[in-house]
Parts: sequence; structure tokens; C-alpha cells
Amino acid sequence: LKSGGIMFIYLPHKNSKYWQPYNNMKHFWQPTRKLMKGYFKDRGFKNITVTGCDAYNGFLCFAEKK
Repeated sequence: LKSGGIMFIYLPHKNSKYWQPYNNMKHFWQPTRKLMKGYFKDRGFKNITVTGCDAYNGFLCFAEKK
């Protein structure tokens, strides 16, 4: 990602039973809001936003690359 680029990710929230690793064998990992915020922060992103659970049991993450 180039400097100034925007990373946009939509992930399943832990409330979504379908995407839990024990219900869906295609998923080996369950992202959390805290984990994603730390990921962006540790990699030098700025303007980090991680939303709460939405009506579709997902959450949005976006951040700007420094």
C-alpha cells in the first residue's frame, strides 16, 4: 500500500455464529476489533477507525498508510 493509501476491510464480528471457526471450517482465525486496531497501529497507519458490530454481524476497519 502506498503512502496516503487507504486500507478498507470488512470482517465478521464475533457475534456472527456462521463465521466462527468451529461452525465454518474455512475460517481458521477470528479477528477482533482490538486485534485489528493494534495491527494498524503497529504498522504505522494513521486515522484508524474500527467500528462496532453492524446489522449484518460485521465490522469495518479502515486506516491511512503514513
